[in-house]
Amino acid sequence: MFLKIDNQTITLILLALCIIPVAVLGIWAIIKSTKVRKVKNKEYQEHIACEDVDLEQRKIFYDAFGGEDNVLEVSIEMNRVTVKTSDINKVDGSRLKELGATGVLLVGDLVKASFGDRAKYIYKLMEK
Repeated sequence: MFLKIDNQTITLILLALCIIPVAVLGIWAIIKSTKVRKVKNKEYQEHIACEDVDLEQRKIFYDAFGGEDNVLEVSIEMNRVTVKTSDINKVDGSRLKELGATGVLLVGDLVKASFGDRAKYIYKLMEK
């Protein structure tokens, strides 16, 4: 009444004993790195929210949007800063790209500039 185990079964058992711990460690590492990334991102966002407004940077961004008198309204949508202007021709799109915008869209009297993670900081700089 002995259980017969052939070489193929032994090989599969040994292989499973090697693969399972590696898979578990891999999944654990992915979960851990995701949690660390979320914490770091939250700390970064809090840092941006607490940061004082730099008046020099504020002037640079207002100049890129055509001056403080050209900016009528500023809003934020995810990673995009939307600025309503009185004269769209005063806006320097290439200067906005130099300042870190990954994309600039000029529509009517609106300027939509994508700044990624910096959008909240730029919005804070420009809000009136």
